[in-house]
Amino acid sequence: MIHSSAVVDPLAEIDPDASVGPFCRVGPYVRIDRGTHLISHVAIYGPTDIGKSNIIHPFASLGGFPQDVKFLDDRRGRLVIGDGNQIREYVTVNRGTAKSDGVTRVADDCLLMNSVHVAHDVTLGSGCVIASDSLLAGHAIIGQYVRLSGGVRVGQFVRLGSYAFAAAGALIDRDVIPYGITAGTDRAAIRGINLVGVRRAGLPDVVVRSLVKAWQILSDRDRPYEDRRDVVRARFGHVIEVLHVLAFMDESRKRGQGVRRTEWRGMSAITPYMRRTIAAPIRVQGVGLHSGISVVMTVLPGCDGIAFRLGGIRTLALPRHISQTVLCTRLGPVSTVEHVMSASGDRESPMSRWKSPRRKYRPLTEALLLSSP
Repeated sequence: MIHSSAVVDPLAEIDPDASVGPFCRVGPYVRIDRGTHLISHVAIYGPTDIGKSNIIHPFASLGGFPQDVKFLDDRRGRLVIGDGNQIREYVTVNRGTAKSDGVTRVADDCLLMNSVHVAHDVTLGSGCVIASDSLLAGHAIIGQYVRLSGGVRVGQFVRLGSYAFAAAGALIDRDVIPYGITAGTDRAAIRGINLVGVRRAGLPDVVVRSLVKAWQILSDRDRPYEDRRDVVRARFGHVIEVLHVLAFMDESRKRGQGVRRTEWRGMSAITPYMRRTIAAPIRVQGVGLHSGISVVMTVLPGCDGIAFRLGGIRTLALPRHISQTVLCTRLGPVSTVEHVMSASGDRESPMSRWKSPRRKYRPLTEALLLSSP
């Protein structure tokens, strides 16, 4: 049924069992299969193919021009939407470009909540749930049954493996392994295995345990990746899900994309990596980012984390702002926190050899300074 107020181009193909509600606009070269319902105020531009039994809510815009300055107005790009999807209010899905195969794909049984943007040449697998205000940049590849919480940003050419989960507000600029969980508003890192997701998917407990143990080995930075991969393949080569993770990581390395492993950037960088690498005291000298005064500090190794020796430095930040750090110290109750960045620490220490990818000019030392009450 087509409402009398809808505008449908003569070149559009609409199944008689499909429904086009009031004030919808359906452009040329659009094909809508049976059972699909356009509630109202939906705009669809061609070339676009929409499968069976989809529900498209008001003010969704599908098949529009790619938001790409190099795009030429031609009909080589298209949008293909599968069956059984729910596309909520203000969702935008752009069609593909000639730079790849020219197709933006949304598979079957997906839920795109309000204000989601799916850019050109994105591939979205079946059974995905994309929460409100999430953005998928061009050429991103999203596997099956992926869950993205609200406000997630996925960068260009990034891949998310099947059953991956992204926490709210995550900024994802590196690949996320299948069955992985990622979080972080500043360059999200993989935090481990998505235990809730894989159990909901019905994976046996023995497979879940294998995935967890395999990731513990793969995320260990003390050994080269090839050694870690060989150990995992020798121990868990009989688990097909683990082999999927290995194949995914191998492909990421070939593409130069890689994965950002757990607890590596930002405030949470003070946990497992430092716990393993700091074997001797490290002297740090620099300027406190919060207090703006000079800081001289000795970082001591702790059996359960990192301890810090202070020299009466006045600090301004509150510990509740970075509560994860408190769990990684042996100072007991913590009253103040100071973030220190230095270029004059011990250059031979593992801590000071970290180099920011955006600051190629010199090594930097990054640490957190804490004081007890």
